[in-house]
Amino acid sequence: MNYQEEPLLGEMSTSKMTSMDPAEPRSQAFEDSPAYLVLRNLLEKKFRKVDSSQLDLIYGTSTRIGNLFTLALCGLLSQQFEVPDGHVRLADDGEGHYLIYGPGVHCVRNMFLNLHRRSIPLTQNLIQHGNRTIVTVPQGQIGYAQDMGQPVILPPGLHEWCSDTMIFVESVDVNNSVILLGPYTVLTVDEGYAAIAQNNGQQVILEGGKTHLLGHRNFKFEKFMTEKIQTDDLQRIEATSADNVLLHTDATVVWKISSVLTAARMAADTMRPDGSDSQSAQSDIKKLRNDVLKQATASLAAFIGEIRYSDSFHISAANKNKSSAVTGIPVAQAAQDGDVPSSSPIFDSERMATAVETANEVTNAYGVTIVSINIISATPADADLRVALAKGAVAAAEAEQAEVAATGTAKAQRILAQGDADAETIRAQGSKAAADLLESSDVAVELAKLERTGELLGNKTTFFMGADAKSLSSLLSNPNVVSSQ
Repeated sequence: MNYQEEPLLGEMSTSKMTSMDPAEPRSQAFEDSPAYLVLRNLLEKKFRKVDSSQLDLIYGTSTRIGNLFTLALCGLLSQQFEVPDGHVRLADDGEGHYLIYGPGVHCVRNMFLNLHRRSIPLTQNLIQHGNRTIVTVPQGQIGYAQDMGQPVILPPGLHEWCSDTMIFVESVDVNNSVILLGPYTVLTVDEGYAAIAQNNGQQVILEGGKTHLLGHRNFKFEKFMTEKIQTDDLQRIEATSADNVLLHTDATVVWKISSVLTAARMAADTMRPDGSDSQSAQSDIKKLRNDVLKQATASLAAFIGEIRYSDSFHISAANKNKSSAVTGIPVAQAAQDGDVPSSSPIFDSERMATAVETANEVTNAYGVTIVSINIISATPADADLRVALAKGAVAAAEAEQAEVAATGTAKAQRILAQGDADAETIRAQGSKAAADLLESSDVAVELAKLERTGELLGNKTTFFMGADAKSLSSLLSNPNVVSSQ
């Protein structure tokens, strides 16, 4: 492409009408960034210059000495001035034309020339002089201009045009999540979010992790909607249990939007009653959140109404005793055997899961799934009742502890008695075995007699029969007393 194909640029000297082809790869690299991918087909490149040397400027052709002679000869009929490099000077020729002078020494033979006093650096992003415009769009931004009401999207770089109908509006940072460019809207939706848009009244869901272009004025962005896990505190509620105990219950609810399309259609506010846009709260899901909390509160109240609060005290006491070392029966096993539940019914996860399923039957209708409802605390509203139930729980615990202690004492006594009986049996069996051994040997019998005689005598000096020790030998030799058979 050369400058002759750009009718809006105005006249340019022949020396400046060089081809842009050698530098075209460099200019195209300006918008090769992924940030411009969605806009690549809308970018208008015909006004872009490779560098400042291609600007349509009037460059200086005079010299200082030449200006001195001209000033001496022509006087006020001419104007002499100098423009430094990297700057331009704006002027009006007095006939309705707008002129831009480039670097150099100038001598203009026009006494009606209206020359602006200061030179303007080309590093200034916007230089606008009548129907002449020089604009620099920084990298990472998009230039937005209008030509006869039509949008013109400018890529990064240096641009120039001469047009009576085209005007530069603004530069917009592509880092913004929502970019409004006249009839176009550019949306960048992060992962974990979705965007809701309306295309001529038809709802469109734009997925996260992408940049989207809304291509006409009636294809408008409504709001962002999060798909992340939400955790909210339920306000303290008063619910009556199955045993008519009024409870103050604190809980939390964990939920997420499982269907953005259903949630946007059924529950999220996307427009106001007066028809105006609701973009003042683009990421707000206040109405949807309130619906979820109300349903979770209703399910929690129904769950509380199915349990007996007083059972939690007895269960607490029973669990404490069932897990003691005396009985040797763990709580989990006792629960399986049907003795007592393993935990308070208020914190029964299986029953609460049933309540969550019941709540999801309603919330799924507007695209929300409740993950869990967690009870933090549940206390009776009546302080006297709390004290009475606490005393009952303490009494139950003490009674069961006494029962366990008595059971342990009885078991210990049975063990001691069984040990004594076993010891006596062992001793009797030993004596019987010794007697059988003695009976089988005469010598052993005689020795046993002597041993028993020694045991009888010991240190004693008299016997029960009234005889002294000297008569013992005659007593033992008497065949009528002792027989050898």
